[in-house]
Amino acid sequence: MSEQYRTPNTQKFGNIHHSVSAFREAALQKSSSLYPRDRSGILTIILADESDTLTADALISEHRPAESRQHIIEIKRGSPSALELPAGGYTVVVRAAGFKPHRAYVEVPARESIAVSACLQEPAEKSPSIEQVLRKFGVKVTDFEEKELKVPEDTSLTLDGRESSHAGNMKKLKITSADHAKAVFGYPDEYWPGEQPCFGPIDARPSDVRAPRPDMNIMLDTRFAMREYLYGNSKSVHHWKDELDHFFANDALIYAIYYWTTVTVDKGAVLNVGAAGLICGTLRVHRQGKVRVVGQGPTTFDVMRYEQFLYPYEILTPVDHVFHF
Repeated sequence: MSEQYRTPNTQKFGNIHHSVSAFREAALQKSSSLYPRDRSGILTIILADESDTLTADALISEHRPAESRQHIIEIKRGSPSALELPAGGYTVVVRAAGFKPHRAYVEVPARESIAVSACLQEPAEKSPSIEQVLRKFGVKVTDFEEKELKVPEDTSLTLDGRESSHAGNMKKLKITSADHAKAVFGYPDEYWPGEQPCFGPIDARPSDVRAPRPDMNIMLDTRFAMREYLYGNSKSVHHWKDELDHFFANDALIYAIYYWTTVTVDKGAVLNVGAAGLICGTLRVHRQGKVRVVGQGPTTFDVMRYEQFLYPYEILTPVDHVFHF
């Protein structure tokens, strides 16, 4: 076993300790055998004639543990778009403004062609209300003080669950299961069609990690499964659920979330968000202001409306929808 698997440089994620460099190296090694460039095929995407739009774009994503590549191509109804890709599995998301995305998983075969036909007819789903967003965290609007946050000009503020000055707008969640963690800072399975893993295949089984072993692979295997369950397609690692719940049950993850009706980051100001969640009705950032993710651990943003502005009230970039990341 190489020395990097024994490095003391570790992070804590729930009850999971792992070497950052070891996990990174293992992910790169697993990725190197996927999507060989000397074996390629053709993926053709067709916007079906019955679609209610004339143009769309397709986001085509690899399924690999590290350095996954994405491709975006434009599609016009009646004119198929083709792309040569390394052989392997891809998620295809066909998108057009005002319509629900069409999602499909496809295996591109070596030296052959395969086609995906997308029909965009269903209208886009309505964005959830702020009450619905808060509900997934297990809280409600009345749990917080109803006020606005302003980061004044040329100052900085860090939200990481430790400061006391904004206690009325902070709640600490106790996360004791993998499903709770996925709901709070993961991604829903509907993003990933079928049951294929988003981050590539996981060869290990939960039974492989129960018995103590002298190397770090115990934690690496579990960490790969945890990442897939939370941020990828949990259906592909459903057999790991008991093992993952075991970690959270033994050492619950405490996660701070903040809520304000409006957050304004003034000129020259910096809002730092650490291992915490920021939820707000409107996020207003001056063109010379910044919002940064700092520190280690999961960070989430749930924003109903984003505005970039100049003084006094000139709004440069309004975006009226919820975004979560």
